[in-house]
Amino acid sequence: MKRIMLSLLATMFSLSLATVSHAREGDASDGMAHHGSFVTWGSSLKIGESIELGDMTLGLNSIEDGRCPANARCIWSGQAVVRFVVNMRDAYMAFTMILNPGEESRMMFRDFEIELREVNPFPVLGAEGEEPSVELKFTRRL
Repeated sequence: MKRIMLSLLATMFSLSLATVSHAREGDASDGMAHHGSFVTWGSSLKIGESIELGDMTLGLNSIEDGRCPANARCIWSGQAVVRFVVNMRDAYMAFTMILNPGEESRMMFRDFEIELREVNPFPVLGAEGEEPSVELKFTRRL
């Protein structure tokens, strides 16, 4: 029984080392992590900023934050509505993502999965907030 447990622990340790070394090999200086046929990276955008995604540009157009402030009592937790624009060579498109507390907000666009992870800052009653921004995670099929 001890041999089986030791063998199992040794195997788990080797697998964890392989996973860590694979992640380090995939981590590029540009913040991208390569996972087989996928590349993932994160980005933060403020209103008016944009990011290049292949042959298109994704821009943050607006944020409507209707989430219940941290120091308030609400009957509904609210949501944040985020509007983006995509510029391609010959086309322009607008789309909206909605972030509800405790839920994921993802969408597929061409070869990209776009995940709206956070809207910052979280609202607080009576607080003059910093400039709003969003945290995004991108996954691209290679």
